[in-house]
Amino acid sequence: MHSAALLFPILIALSCLLLTGCGEKKPAETPISSTSGGNPLTAPTDYLGAVVKAKNTAGSKISTTGLQQAIQSYQAQEGKLPKELLDLVKAGVLPSIPNPPKGMKFSYDSKTGDLKVVTE
Repeated sequence: MHSAALLFPILIALSCLLLTGCGEKKPAETPISSTSGGNPLTAPTDYLGAVVKAKNTAGSKISTTGLQQAIQSYQAQEGKLPKELLDLVKAGVLPSIPNPPKGMKFSYDSKTGDLKVVTE
């Protein structure tokens, strides 16, 4: 019984040594990656720039998705791709061509049916 009472504190001490003594040392501070460089003075400008970029990206995806569906509908209805985006309106597939995001324009390839949003 005396050896069991001595064994328990030794096991606890060994466990503590293993948990704290082993392993790779990590640096105390990990640098945070940021597009603003961490400058609090430019943070509002950086934030607004990111918001505008996200809005343009989202707007272009929504616009192209709807137009791509309209192009597919036109092709199913007419048996061919439209020669230009205005053909979608003429055929009654769309009431009007949506406006691309500010500073952007639609680029449509009538041979392949590819539609992209590109900068003006």
